[in-house]
Amino acid sequence: MKLGQINQLTVLRNKVHGAYLGVDEQEDGGILLPANEFEVPPPPGSVLNVFVYHDSEGRLICSLREPLITLHQFAFLSVKSVTPFGAFIDIGMPKDLFVPFSEQMTPMVEGNSYVCYMYIDEIKSKLIGSTKIEDIIDNEECSLQVNDEVDLLIYQKSDLGFKAIINQEHLGLIFHSDVHKPLALGDRLKGYIKTIRPDQKIDLVLNVQGVEHIGVSAEEILTKLDEHAGFLPYNDKSAPEEIKQFFGMSKKAFKRGIGSLYKARKITIQSDGIRKI
Repeated sequence: MKLGQINQLTVLRNKVHGAYLGVDEQEDGGILLPANEFEVPPPPGSVLNVFVYHDSEGRLICSLREPLITLHQFAFLSVKSVTPFGAFIDIGMPKDLFVPFSEQMTPMVEGNSYVCYMYIDEIKSKLIGSTKIEDIIDNEECSLQVNDEVDLLIYQKSDLGFKAIINQEHLGLIFHSDVHKPLALGDRLKGYIKTIRPDQKIDLVLNVQGVEHIGVSAEEILTKLDEHAGFLPYNDKSAPEEIKQFFGMSKKAFKRGIGSLYKARKITIQSDGIRKI
């Protein structure tokens, strides 16, 4: 059984306080699926997908609920309580995940949310949380290439921009100059590799660059046109601030987009705006 992960376990037997599950059809042992997890006892021999963790007394237990985080993953989680020993964060289970003070990048505050990581303490063999993102992952052995599409999780705002976890494996930065829509801690979104520097630092953008960037901008503009009966009161003379507020892109990207659409005979550019053909 894999602690902190979803396991496929077989129902061995049912008792008053719950069902006991195990691997295959072993006769003895098993771990408890509490009775409050189901309305009708699951038939012996049936296979269930369950999350395995420890209860408040340190015993292995399982749940049919979907956890907010699994082993060796990052997620944006809220703090339920802070004690003299550390913080407890909500992971969608009856038992919260403990984050010791030694694993907190900054002191955690009850009610606030943080990007956290789940791992197993090798000494106590228990699930532990950490917010020390930059001590956990780095950009060594990175196989990413410029313009690769990646999954991002925003974990910190800095003077330079927004720091993000890339594909749950690496770290990158979106510079403020490349941010053209509101971002917040915990946001999950698609992004692209802009630059991989000699020191292994990775710069990110939210739109793919170069020729493909024009295509992305053009598609977004067409979508806006469809949403507004085929006409928008914006053209290459519009103020950059208006473009950014309405389209969520820079004026440079907007001009490339409408230029691409004009050449493809998808739109006409008029003195009062753009119109879909």
